[in-house]
Parts: sequence; C-alpha cells; structure tokens
Amino acid sequence: MNTCGQVVPGYGFLAADLDCTGFTGGLLGYGAAVNLSRRATLDLRGFTLRGGDFGVICAEPCGGASNALCSVPFCKIRGGGGTIAGAVHTGILSDGVVLDDVTVRDCDRGIDGYDGKVRLASSLVTGNAVGITTSRSVLLINSTVTGNTQADVVATHGVRLRGSSTVGP
Repeated sequence: MNTCGQVVPGYGFLAADLDCTGFTGGLLGYGAAVNLSRRATLDLRGFTLRGGDFGVICAEPCGGASNALCSVPFCKIRGGGGTIAGAVHTGILSDGVVLDDVTVRDCDRGIDGYDGKVRLASSLVTGNAVGITTSRSVLLINSTVTGNTQADVVATHGVRLRGSSTVGP
C-alpha cells in the first residue's frame, strides 16, 4: 500500500511510511487513510500511517441508495512496531478490532470499537484525547494505555488486564 484511501479486501501492508495528513477522500469520502473490509488485516511492518480524518476504518459500503459505510464485525492490525498517528478524528474506527504490536497516538480518539470487542497485545495507546472507547469490553495483553488527556479507556463491559497498565484521568 502506497497511497491514501486504499481499500484492503483481505491482506495489505505498508511498504514505507504513509503520510495522509489533510486527506479527506477515500471510500465514500469518509477520509480514511486506509479502509479495511470484513476480516481484513493491515500489516504496518514497522512503518507509520499518519493523518487522514480517520487513520483506519473497518467498514464496507452499506449498499442500496445510501452513501454510507456499515461497520464490519472484525479487522486486525499488525504493527511490527508500527504506528497509527495524527488522525483528525479517530486512529482506528471498527466494530471489533485486534491489534498486535501497534502504537496509536496523537488522535482525538485512539481506538473507537463501537459495539465490538477491542483486543490489544504488545501495544501502546497514548497522547490522544480518549485512548480507547467501546460499548463492549477491552482486553489488554502486555499493553499500555496512558497519557490520554480525557480518558484512557471507556468500556461499558469492562477492561481486563494481563501484564498491562492503564493510568489516566
């Protein structure tokens, strides 16, 4: 992947840092730097995905006459030490997401899990207004969520920590 607004139907990876600062186009004009379809995986390969109105949206067109996106129930982001940073609204917007070795920082919301479960392993969420929010549960494995200005984690059905920490307002 080397351009902003690409749609990943299965597996996609960054070949270098991708700067989408100011990007407002993409699928249906939502401004997602990357759009992941149902059960898709994004591999950052240690690179940085920067900017966009949204860093990553896990959604597909709803169909019919609407010009809307419908969330998909699952997507995965592998980092290899990579970073999603500087999205205007949300770093990752998904109805359930699994992150492995990813840093999410400097967004209004780091991760918005809608009505899905959020799972992080060996990841860091920091420097956002809100770190993680979901109406379901959050599982943090060897991960840290800290330094977010308004809240680190907001999860209706609780947060489980395994070798992890969250400290914040």
